[in-house]
Amino acid sequence: MRETHTLEAAILRTVLYADIFDYALSVRELHHFLMHHTTVDLAAVEYALSTSPTLIGSLAYCGGWIMLADRTALERLRVERERTTQALWPYAERFGRTLARLPFVRMVGLTGALTMHNPSSLHDDFDYLIVTKPGRVWLARLLSIVVVRWVRLRGHEICPNYVLAEDRLAQTRRTLYIAHEVAQMTPLFGREVYDRLRDANGWTFEHMPNARYPLHAGEMARLNRAERWIKHAVEWVLGGRLGDWLEGMGAPP
Repeated sequence: MRETHTLEAAILRTVLYADIFDYALSVRELHHFLMHHTTVDLAAVEYALSTSPTLIGSLAYCGGWIMLADRTALERLRVERERTTQALWPYAERFGRTLARLPFVRMVGLTGALTMHNPSSLHDDFDYLIVTKPGRVWLARLLSIVVVRWVRLRGHEICPNYVLAEDRLAQTRRTLYIAHEVAQMTPLFGREVYDRLRDANGWTFEHMPNARYPLHAGEMARLNRAERWIKHAVEWVLGGRLGDWLEGMGAPP
């Protein structure tokens, strides 16, 4: 009985967190991002939703989406944002591939509202996390600014909000928000580095133990032979003193 009450509380906690972002959850999303102390299978979540008087009284299930009982307007909003997601997702993958071509970039992940299928409009920013070769974080950030400006000329905004070195993947801010950002990220390039990033931030599983893999799959960028050759050639040129100087120019004082 105690475990039942604990699962009920975890479900309510997860729905309440989603509500902060005007976000209705599918059962699969609720299970994946369940804020619980241990893993729970999907059947247990479905059973609790259908039998718990507390959950039946507190939550609404409309059109396949779960929300607080007094927030049924989120059903229509979620449907609208799903359509917006379908329109924006190809651009997210395209811009992710462009970032993947940059020298010293080892991983690109889509973060933010879009990766949760919750963009507020067609004009939302595209948020990314980038992992770079050690010692080239600031140079990669400088190069990403070129991409930001190129994309802006085409009517979109991208934000490489997080740029991490490959040897410093662990996040020092261990908050629920950061845990969710890591858990919801969709890798677009460098899956092996993505897996290492998740392992380096194993503390996130304490918040959402079911979220051990990307919920929404993106098309992984694969560089062709010419792109790989150009990337390696530029890395060779910028791998020595010139790159060190540019890295120092980009780093904060």
